[in-house]
Amino acid sequence: LASGETVLFAACGITPGTLMEGVRFFQGGARTQSLVISSQSKTARFVDTVHMFEQPKYIQLS
Repeated sequence: LASGETVLFAACGITPGTLMEGVRFFQGGARTQSLVISSQSKTARFVDTVHMFEQPKYIQLS
């Protein structure tokens, strides 16, 4: 598929599977899970990200 000293692979789960969760929506946002594999650092990282679609509402305390 790919050759070389520096190869980077990235994938994001869209539907639930055995390796990653799918996109999970909640009120005001979504949560995604990605996998990043680097041949240079010899690491595999699972990245869990929360995407905020709406600004959080804060109340001012006096």
